[in-house]
Amino acid sequence: MERKEGADKMLELDCLGDMCPVPVMKLQECARMQKPGDSVKLITDHSCTVESVTGFCQKHQLLLSVVEPINGVWELTVTKPAEEMLTASAAFYARYRAEDEEAQMAQCLHGALASDGEFANKAMRLYASEVGCEQILFTPSCSAALELGIKTLGVRAGDEVIMPSYNFPSAANAVLASGAVPVFCDVDAATQNISPESLQAAITPRTVGIVPVHYAGVAADMKKLLHIAQKAKLWVMEDAAQCVGATYQTQPLGTLGDMGAVSFHSTKNITCGEGGALLLRDEALWQRARVLRMHGTDRALFLHGERDRYTWQDAGGCAILSEPCACLLYSQLSHLSEICAARLCVANAYHTALRPLEERGLLRRMHIPEYAGYNGHLYYIILNSEETRDALMQALCGMGIDAKTHYVPLHASPLGARLGYREDSLPNSLAAYRTLLRLPIHTHITAQAATRIAEKIAAFFSV
Repeated sequence: MERKEGADKMLELDCLGDMCPVPVMKLQECARMQKPGDSVKLITDHSCTVESVTGFCQKHQLLLSVVEPINGVWELTVTKPAEEMLTASAAFYARYRAEDEEAQMAQCLHGALASDGEFANKAMRLYASEVGCEQILFTPSCSAALELGIKTLGVRAGDEVIMPSYNFPSAANAVLASGAVPVFCDVDAATQNISPESLQAAITPRTVGIVPVHYAGVAADMKKLLHIAQKAKLWVMEDAAQCVGATYQTQPLGTLGDMGAVSFHSTKNITCGEGGALLLRDEALWQRARVLRMHGTDRALFLHGERDRYTWQDAGGCAILSEPCACLLYSQLSHLSEICAARLCVANAYHTALRPLEERGLLRRMHIPEYAGYNGHLYYIILNSEETRDALMQALCGMGIDAKTHYVPLHASPLGARLGYREDSLPNSLAAYRTLLRLPIHTHITAQAATRIAEKIAAFFSV
């Protein structure tokens, strides 16, 4: 079997000489087709092949075209139809797979697998060139990066750190682990990002810092946030978990505050399964983070030839990304522009196709402010009620379209209640929890499939 290059993505299957008119393994290959318009060509000199393949295509809802035999040879083409492709591509998560990743991984596995090794350094240089920041530390996860950042900043018992409630709990866990108190504020109803007004109201004499989240790969209003932080003398650590490839007024997210944490989790645009990074602007903080990241030692300086031996300097831990993960990360980062462009194509298709529904007042499309350079990480809609959202989600899932809700606000969680919050204390966060619906978006879905999904949503409202 040989895959041809070209728009038709034709798969050549030569059946000549086989004992069976249509070998089972080759028909299974037909059934596994996933991409829009993918076809399998069957070339055979058995006249009974047409009848066999016709029955197979009817069973598996595939399209069949037949070219009349020339010199006794039949040419059959089995194609995956658009409606079947909609279901196949509508899984919520699907990662980009680079053609070179397996070869690079094999090369990595034949190496020493040392901490901060060859591929970690290659990935570091590549990512540094993308974000314009040289002081980067790869970590096993974004959660580990947030924890490392909180330790580096010296957060301690009695301190308060403000963050949005509509949020994953990693930053709150890091604050609690330091003995400090996470303080939750509300989000802006248009963007689901931290509300500057709610942030301002949450500041007390015990506040030491802010952890804003850039939700869905859309920048928070960093001009306002940084102004508030500067006036109150607070540090800012951006939770840019969803933001590789995203910007605020052309500046990469994660590089505007004192620190930024990003994620390379399996659900993100760029993934190595589990992974993260801490980006630091201040060299003194970077040097401290390097020590804390390597068991509290100055081993990083030793590895770079700046010490003849390393010693224990501080109470640290191990927050190092493994070399195999760094290898996969390097492969992914090499295709960052391609990945984000493919996802943005899908997001734009959703946004265009759903506009009439927004104009009719049936839903709200996600809002992207002019200052935000969006990376296509998520695409969501806001429904008018929780009941409508749940009914639409159930209808879409029934068609094989994997639509999902998102966070339970931290203030409305069981631990949030134990911290003293009432469910109704942050209304915008609660509204997002009840009415937001995420639609499938990844590099294996096409703009055409996104438009079809939008048509299914429109049909839901027409019933």
